[in-house]
This record gives sequence, structure tokens and C-alpha cells, in this order.
Amino acid sequence: MNEKQLNDIQEQVASSTYKLPSGKVSKVSDEEFTLFKQLISTADNYTEMDGSVISILGDESRSFFSGQKSVEEVVNLIQNRTTTYLNE
Repeated sequence: MNEKQLNDIQEQVASSTYKLPSGKVSKVSDEEFTLFKQLISTADNYTEMDGSVISILGDESRSFFSGQKSVEEVVNLIQNRTTTYLNE
């Protein structure tokens, strides 16, 4: 996902027009979304595509976009699950 796409999503979230697959409106502050974009921008250093890691990222980010968890909680969950997966 490129920066323009992320900025478009951030604008949609801010205007309450971005909807999750469940149909619910995403409730995330601009500050949290900016932190999320920073996380995404640092996640580009990998040697091969691994569907499991991408799946972990998708699973955990849903709780951030639905407002159930903070960006810090989601980052920790992603890091823990990814580390566990990679160590197996």
C-alpha cells in the first residue's frame, strides 16, 4: 500500500466514510492513524513474501481500525505473533 492510498484511507476515517468489511465505521484518531502509517512504512524490509505474516498483520489491524485496540496494543500483538511464527 502506498502513501497516497494510506492518506486517502486516513481522510475517509476522519470523515467517518471508511467502513470495515463488517460495515461498521472505523473510529481512529488522526494521531493513531499517523502512528499506524509509521509502522507500515517501516515494515518494508523482508526478503520474501510470507502469506502468514501478511495474514497476522491483517488480522490484528482490524481491531485497530474498529477502535477496539490502540495502535500500541496492535503493534505489540503483531510483533509477538510474528516473532513466534518466525521462531517456529
